[in-house]
Amino acid sequence: MPKFSGSNDPDEYLSWALKVDKIFRLHNYDEEKKIAMASLEFQDYVLIWWEQVIERRHTRGEPPIMTWTEMKDVMRARFVPTHYTSNLFEKLQLLKQGTKTVEEYYQEMEIAMIRANAKEDDEQTMARFLNGLNHPIKRIADFQPYPNLLELVHQATRAE
Repeated sequence: MPKFSGSNDPDEYLSWALKVDKIFRLHNYDEEKKIAMASLEFQDYVLIWWEQVIERRHTRGEPPIMTWTEMKDVMRARFVPTHYTSNLFEKLQLLKQGTKTVEEYYQEMEIAMIRANAKEDDEQTMARFLNGLNHPIKRIADFQPYPNLLELVHQATRAE
């Protein structure tokens, strides 16, 4: 189980939560054990913060956090600023290949879309990808048949 110390970097929290999700998918833990297992790996600031969250909820007569999903929601509210998602969407709108390889550009776009929870159909994503490619690669890839995004990425990589 990975450690989490509660930095100001939203990507660090999101990566940690994703890793823990993967671990929980491998094991058949009940919700109480998931919360216990995840919180055992807290250190530094987040350890103290989490204990304070539990204590405050108890003092206010609020129900305890009972599921891993609830725990992630509380943690996301603390460690992922509200502007993070809008910043990711802005980044996606402006994302260009530039000096990156086609593969690096595609991975950056895909990670931003996953973290922003962007929901768009394949045609929109392919258009987004094509628009961000460097012009010479875009011209070549645009004239090749591509039935899906991965084929388009492969065509662009070949054109590179």
